[in-house]
Amino acid sequence: MDLQFKTSKNAITAQELFRLYPSLSPFLVSLLKEYVKGTFVKDSLSSESILHPSLFPILLLLSRLQPVSYVAADVGAIESVEPFIEPVLVCLSHPHHKVRLMASRSIGALCAGDGEGPASMTRITSWCLEILSKDSICGYNFIHGILMCLSQLIQSQGSKDWFEK
Repeated sequence: MDLQFKTSKNAITAQELFRLYPSLSPFLVSLLKEYVKGTFVKDSLSSESILHPSLFPILLLLSRLQPVSYVAADVGAIESVEPFIEPVLVCLSHPHHKVRLMASRSIGALCAGDGEGPASMTRITSWCLEILSKDSICGYNFIHGILMCLSQLIQSQGSKDWFEK
């Protein structure tokens, strides 16, 4: 396994980070939603884009968290990452390659494994596969981001048996 996909044993969990800094989660979520809404459109094929200076660091922070799937089945851990899922999924279509890369790595860290919530691997992969199977034009950046996300989910889980379901 490549070094880039290994998680540090010293990495902090999302639940612990947001417990220590309770105002950080709503602040980061609001910033992500604002940047996603204001800087680019999901289906945009234009080459002109604006990269907000704080978008990449937020995605980098989220990607460096200990994966939620490594934490024991804890409702608090899953609830702490659920607000981030939607804006990070939208970042998969960003025109900048590194933003898509960090968004896919963030999804790998935020994915809660099997379960029923919006952060569950089943829900995220079914969303990705649904987008890929649509006939509508969603842009090469979006397709690339989704494929990187699926790759990251496979590598972060370390098992492919859930695809056979």
